[in-house]
Amino acid sequence: MKLRINHIWNDLKSENEIDLVSHSVNKETIQKIENYLNKETQIKVVEIKNNRNVFINLSDIEVILSLGHMSQVLTMEGKIYYLNKRLKELSFLEDGFLCRINQSTILNLEEIIEFNVEQYSRLEVMTKSKNKYLISRHYAKNIKERLLWQKH
Repeated sequence: MKLRINHIWNDLKSENEIDLVSHSVNKETIQKIENYLNKETQIKVVEIKNNRNVFINLSDIEVILSLGHMSQVLTMEGKIYYLNKRLKELSFLEDGFLCRINQSTILNLEEIIEFNVEQYSRLEVMTKSKNKYLISRHYAKNIKERLLWQKH
């Protein structure tokens, strides 16, 4: 059976609320949709201490730094992991709250608490953990737009 989906937009609803109205026959399908939408996205990384593969939530990542042929992942708790991928191979992560800010850094935009305009139109951002990162002017416009969009 092919499902027909009707969209009804209501700007009076909360941004994090979706109403699904359906026949009780579709209960299992609705549950699958809800699980999918609420699923925490994870990525497989390598622990430094024991060289084991572990999964971490993308929302726990503060920054991903380029190390040439691989990347270093720093979490908000200060844990460091390695990822056997280059930054250009991680562009799929940039659809959400993670965003490329220069040639060697992908940053979690939800962790930014302030930013300042630096020399040559570069932005310097500070995260909740008090780390500072430079956004190159090439990425600055996109970052400003995404930060403004997130606040609304």
